[in-house]
Amino acid sequence: VYSLPLWLVNQWIVQFGVENTAEICHLCNLPGSLTLRMNVLRGISASSYVECLLQHEISATVCQFSPWGVRVETKVRGGAWALPEWSNGAFEIQDEGSQIIAFACGVQQGESVLDYCCGTGNKSLALAGMVGSQGQVYCWDINKAVLGHVLGNAKRASAENIIRIVPDQMIHHEAVDQKCALLVDCVLVDAPCSGAGQLRRHPSHRWNRLNESEARYTFPQLQTEIVRKASRFVKPGGSLVYATCSLLDWENTEVASKLDDLLSTKGFERSAMELPHQFDPLLEYQTQNSPPQLQLLPNKTGTDGFFISKWKRANPN
Repeated sequence: VYSLPLWLVNQWIVQFGVENTAEICHLCNLPGSLTLRMNVLRGISASSYVECLLQHEISATVCQFSPWGVRVETKVRGGAWALPEWSNGAFEIQDEGSQIIAFACGVQQGESVLDYCCGTGNKSLALAGMVGSQGQVYCWDINKAVLGHVLGNAKRASAENIIRIVPDQMIHHEAVDQKCALLVDCVLVDAPCSGAGQLRRHPSHRWNRLNESEARYTFPQLQTEIVRKASRFVKPGGSLVYATCSLLDWENTEVASKLDDLLSTKGFERSAMELPHQFDPLLEYQTQNSPPQLQLLPNKTGTDGFFISKWKRANPN
């Protein structure tokens, strides 16, 4: 009925039950909404931009959770790039769930962040708005082809003095010393994953990319190793955020549980996500086991499917 792999549906039933799974499967076959993240560095609020769009006869609403978010309800000829103020860097296209990941980092003005798997820099730019002109967002990705997009997007968003590309020699230096290494207030690892939470954005992935063996074994091993390496850059008292766009426990809660053991040897312990009050409704979607972690379900939050967990590194005595 839903044109989804049987193993995927069966696993969702185990995790979420039949009713939730049916709703998620239904949403996988509907197009995802066009969601924008307003650029706080440009000083345009979500509510004021909604008014701007209405003047152009484009219906839009402020997102339920993210104060930066705008959900465009009218189909726009030419896509988001045809919307007012795009070329001026007023907004980025970013699902509300992805915006929540940036908020979960909890960084403040003037702090430093390492976006360890930055991709084209969508979350990096969101973090740049949080740390402001006195802060720094360091970006690294194993795929060097995307880093040019990061710098180009940063320039358009007026974040070129906040965004920095980290050289490989700094990332691959295993013997990290506090005197010479990059140490930051927060490291974000938005890890490579199956993408099972974004099938409505990429319908073909259910058949040509989604693989049970990779989701169950290959990705969890890779994710754990990536976080191990990334944790070296968290300063004492800093935080580490692990996120995926997956709806599979193999990549989410099970990896986070393994990380609890691995990271405890480095002085980390699981931490609650200090989200602003507007995010209080999300507490309903906290996973039921004791460690604080967040699973965003498309049928509950209206976002793509994301998982978020966070650790804090202890200060030395």
